[in-house]
Amino acid sequence: MFLNRPLRHEGSAPLSSNPFAKIESLFLRPHRPALVLALGCLLIQSLLVLPIPLIQGRLLDELAADLSNWRQPFFAALGLTLCCLSGRFLASRGAAAIMNRVVLDVVRELTTALHRKVQSLPLAYLDRHEKGGIISRLTSDSILCSPLRWSR
Repeated sequence: MFLNRPLRHEGSAPLSSNPFAKIESLFLRPHRPALVLALGCLLIQSLLVLPIPLIQGRLLDELAADLSNWRQPFFAALGLTLCCLSGRFLASRGAAAIMNRVVLDVVRELTTALHRKVQSLPLAYLDRHEKGGIISRLTSDSILCSPLRWSR
């Protein structure tokens, strides 16, 4: 791959030949708490959609039973639904903000590692390979991760 340094942390087992395991070990492991927090936000977002049909069903049941006093159950159901939707919105924005920061940090770390690797290559390597190919490989990681940055 692009890194020739040992891919082991002190006191850890050797890594497999899976390229994703190497990337996870070097670049994603420091961001595990942020990734867990983002997954928690996504879980909260998913759980907050569950009560909405129950709230609306209870409203319909109360309206079917007694239509004369419709304001109190209607506004209570409206308030609870808006609270659930607001919570979902905040949880989704939180997850998007966390993931955006993680993606940008990982892309920066990958780019820095690639630039260090290219700077440590012998001049004979640069003579053998086309300059456009090297530059293309250096910039393709940020292009590939750009959909992750802007997906909200």
